[in-house]
Amino acid sequence: ASISTPVLPVRDAVAVALLATCYLLSFHPFSRPVVLDPATWDYMSLALVNGRVPYRDVFLHKTPGAMFIGAAGSVLARPLGIAPIVGVHGIFVALGAVGVALTFLLCRRHGAARLVALSAAAWMLGVDQWSLAAIEGVRPKIATTTLGLAALLVAPKRPMLGGAFAGAATLCWQPGLVFALGAMVEVFRSRVRTPELA
Repeated sequence: ASISTPVLPVRDAVAVALLATCYLLSFHPFSRPVVLDPATWDYMSLALVNGRVPYRDVFLHKTPGAMFIGAAGSVLARPLGIAPIVGVHGIFVALGAVGVALTFLLCRRHGAARLVALSAAAWMLGVDQWSLAAIEGVRPKIATTTLGLAALLVAPKRPMLGGAFAGAATLCWQPGLVFALGAMVEVFRSRVRTPELA
């Protein structure tokens, strides 16, 4: 027998994502200077749109998925008359907010009270390594974590989709393999009823 999966509070998660977006935008991510490691990833994303090939034309020491996501943001921005670099940064602000909402949903799915799940989401957003990374531009850790959390969330009901998200997380950064293992645990857990304690 399988464990029933509770209905997820999607409306609450959308509210969490919107609040997280407002919080991240309060740091003015589109007017911040582009420097150091994020600048390199931004450059590689824009270079990809201009026809450069990863590992051949652009040095890369990680898997290239985050660069492709940044390139997608650039492509989406151009028809709207938005500067490509703003599109690159915008898509990672969105990923940063979605990651917080996914944390909320995972907590609720595992039985955490609403206030506890909100606290977990707020803690994640309050950690400077998350919020700063989300507003700096292309950061593999943001893409990997958000896609990995999505894998954990959908794996019990849609294992193939969970595997796809876990694979995408790994393509953004090698530690994404951890989320693949976590998704496997979620699938196993959903198919085996936990014996009741005497």
